[in-house]
Amino acid sequence: MHNYNLFILGYGLIPTFRIFAAVTVIVGTSMPLFNTASTVLIQENVENEYLGRVMSLMNMIGALGMPVSMLIFGPLADKIGMWREFIITGTLMFIFSVVFIFDKRIKTAR
Repeated sequence: MHNYNLFILGYGLIPTFRIFAAVTVIVGTSMPLFNTASTVLIQENVENEYLGRVMSLMNMIGALGMPVSMLIFGPLADKIGMWREFIITGTLMFIFSVVFIFDKRIKTAR
């Protein structure tokens, strides 16, 4: 399980902006560790003739996520507050991570 969900949950509990910024630096510097591992898994499990398509699709999904999330979570943060939003989304991400870890169908998927 990667730690992003716990950091996002933790964002909602941070009392000052300086600590928030420090945690953001830690999260940002750890991203290459997880991105490298996921890229290697994709390269090992996808046939070479489909690899370019799969990697392009992954990049498109990642690029689409930013504007869509701004449309959804920007107004939501105005309504419920940014800190509550971090707590809710971090908790949901943690629950999804636990479910995915223990789901046997996902472990055996190829």
